[in-house]
Amino acid sequence: MADIKGKIAFVYPSRYSLGLTVGETKPNISIICDSYPSEQTIAINFGVIDFNGTDNYSLEVSIFHNDEDVTIPAKKSNLFKYDPRWGDTGEFVAEMAVIDTFVATAPGYYRIKLQLLFRDSNPESVWEVIDVASAYFSVSTKWKSNDAI
Repeated sequence: MADIKGKIAFVYPSRYSLGLTVGETKPNISIICDSYPSEQTIAINFGVIDFNGTDNYSLEVSIFHNDEDVTIPAKKSNLFKYDPRWGDTGEFVAEMAVIDTFVATAPGYYRIKLQLLFRDSNPESVWEVIDVASAYFSVSTKWKSNDAI
């Protein structure tokens, strides 16, 4: 596996709502939640670089609160944006976004864990984690701006 180079370049959460234009999300680290537990949906934006272009890659997204996985398994990671680009000297980059659903169990800080997985073309090979990145957001019942303090 020495020649496998895929890396996660960035990851950040953003607001998701019906009718959202693909690719026009900005970072959002504050989510309003009126009651707990509550099912919430967010967009997770990320970029990957340096794939070799011939093998199999996959991504695994999990959301944690106080080290508890609160991702709803049946509603995990629906890809809604994929924008790959190839450089004329062999470079590869892709910007992507997935929609993920989780249970907001309480107010506080939540962690998104993104794992990049690789499996070669051998039918007996298994997925291996080759890179990991994290991002954070917070859930509260109410947010105040600096102007309101």
